[in-house]
Amino acid sequence: MKIVRTLFVASVVMPVLGFYRLRWLLFAKRRISAKGPFNKSVLNSATDLTVTDFFHKRFDSASFRSKTGKGRWVVLHQDEQNIYSGCLVQEVGGDLEVAILYKTPRHEMVELFPDYNDVNGVVVNRKVNEWVSQQQPQHRVNDWQAQLTQGGSIAISLQLTERSEDVLLVLHPGAEKLELV
Repeated sequence: MKIVRTLFVASVVMPVLGFYRLRWLLFAKRRISAKGPFNKSVLNSATDLTVTDFFHKRFDSASFRSKTGKGRWVVLHQDEQNIYSGCLVQEVGGDLEVAILYKTPRHEMVELFPDYNDVNGVVVNRKVNEWVSQQQPQHRVNDWQAQLTQGGSIAISLQLTERSEDVLLVLHPGAEKLELV
């Protein structure tokens, strides 16, 4: 019986496992470690991303937040020309990685979205809820949408409970509080 089992493992199980391992090595998407180091070939192969797309990805990823950081859109590396970012995914080993590395021109980012490192959907959500609890305590936030405006300000349109019209708020670069428009 031991010989039959050994033959079965050697002739069936091992080739099947070998096939799947080979297929993974040949066809699996290569992911990039979020910790770095980022060599020149990885940085040169990064996909272009506009400032507006970066802004939307950074704000949309706030709803996928987890304790591990999986699903968050983060800035991974910066140099004189570009800012490199990506959406964190978790691999089997537990290391955080990105499937696709994106690059955005640094001068455009600094001009159009100067708070790119500090402001994301989580921060704005917290500021929106603080503003509503202080200024409109009888209402709750149903939904909010953020838009990047000229000069790096963020326009936030709020939908509040029991209110028919939207409330428009602005977060200026470097500001701590929201302003009613």
